[in-house]
Amino acid sequence: MKNIKDLEEWIDFDKNPEKLKEYNFCPVPFTSLYSNFSDGKVRPCCVFSDYETLNKDELFKNPKYFNQELKRIWEGDKWQKIRESFLKNEWPTKGCETCQDREKRGMRSDRFTHLQRNYDWLKDNYKELDVVKGNNLETPYDLDLRPSNLCNLTCRMCTTVNSSKINDDVEKNPELMEFFGTSSYPAYDGEKTSKIIEEGLDLTHVKYIKLLGGEPLADKGVVKILKFLVDSGKAKEVTLNMTTNATLTDRYFDLLSKFKKISLTISLEGTGKTFEYIRDPADWEKCRTNLEQIRNVPTESYIGINLVFQMYNALTVDQWLPWFIEDWQHNYYNVGNSGPCNVMRIRNKDWLCPSLLDDDDKEWFRNELNKIKKFYKIDKHDPKAKPWYELNRKSKHAYKKLIQPFEVLLDVPLGEGFWRYNNNPRVPANAAAKELLIKHTGTTDRTKWPILDDYPLPTRKELLDIFKRQTIAYDKVKETNLLDLSPKFKKYLE
Repeated sequence: MKNIKDLEEWIDFDKNPEKLKEYNFCPVPFTSLYSNFSDGKVRPCCVFSDYETLNKDELFKNPKYFNQELKRIWEGDKWQKIRESFLKNEWPTKGCETCQDREKRGMRSDRFTHLQRNYDWLKDNYKELDVVKGNNLETPYDLDLRPSNLCNLTCRMCTTVNSSKINDDVEKNPELMEFFGTSSYPAYDGEKTSKIIEEGLDLTHVKYIKLLGGEPLADKGVVKILKFLVDSGKAKEVTLNMTTNATLTDRYFDLLSKFKKISLTISLEGTGKTFEYIRDPADWEKCRTNLEQIRNVPTESYIGINLVFQMYNALTVDQWLPWFIEDWQHNYYNVGNSGPCNVMRIRNKDWLCPSLLDDDDKEWFRNELNKIKKFYKIDKHDPKAKPWYELNRKSKHAYKKLIQPFEVLLDVPLGEGFWRYNNNPRVPANAAAKELLIKHTGTTDRTKWPILDDYPLPTRKELLDIFKRQTIAYDKVKETNLLDLSPKFKKYLE
């Protein structure tokens, strides 16, 4: 097959997901657009590694600038090349590494999510896909917007790009910059961010809007955007997709229920003490109460969970994984709007990757995981195992989302998937990588740094040292102690 548009009928992904493996097509550059107002980056989707950058001063000064630039980028040469590749049933040469990595490991990718979401539209319009205009509407109808980095939490695996509270901590404690990034993002202004949406964006053809921060519901500008969509009547035509930490959903329950559909992704890295340590200063019991409420939102909805697997939750898996199985996944089978828990790989901080664990701790993890699987009768090879692996698609979907990633990600080779350098091979992926380059080269002059594609990856010892220093430094600032979660962490802090 030379071109997706040559198909006699649209690929039946919806009924037979295995067909996905036969094609390298993604609808994202034809339907969607991601924009982060904090760093000015615009991408086809949130996991695409390449990007274009807006002028942040102009963005907040002139609301019309946003829409003008989106049109330029949407029809630009870079996006045209991406569309050409996918129409030819080929991956683009750069940008899609995250989805390729997940699919290579037998895991579900964002590409699959977008194929499912756009299935009905693609079935009717795939022959209208266009290299220049994208689709027959000539504009993205699926928007992923990050209006600000305003947040009410300081999550350990996050950075200043996505959390104003971490940004505040870095400003007060510059030694944290190595681990969380620079504190140079624009000051929060809810009025300006809402004006960009209200005055600078044509919402005529928009069908899906995804809002993420920071914490979107902590942002008065985002709340104003939601009210604008409701008051204008547009909310009745729009599916609202929001990633939230669920600490504030009780305040805006009625507002969320006004949309045609809502699709909420709840960010949880565990339960109890593990949850509260990673997502300080969140309260687990309050969050759990809010989860129960949003499961009953009076509109067509989908509620799922994203869990970032990392060093901080790997050694307490016995404490929190049972809740995800007993409570959340039980509802996946019995409550229509509950979705599976999606275990995600950490990519922005390679020193938090659980593959850094000692062999004996990996063995402990595997044993605990096997105990849990046995207790709950989770066995993908046993057709009698219920409710987890009945011979139906829903069970397999849940298994691939929640259980299989743990089995795969514990042994990701050191450095694999990190240190990706998009446009400039001399610019490191994070502050810690920069510190390592300075250490090894003895200079802060980037032009004298080696080409990083050929530069050796950091050693396990170096990464464990960064983990130790981040943990000790942030525990001091937050007045917390990792050892309160488990004494098994002790050797990593010595």
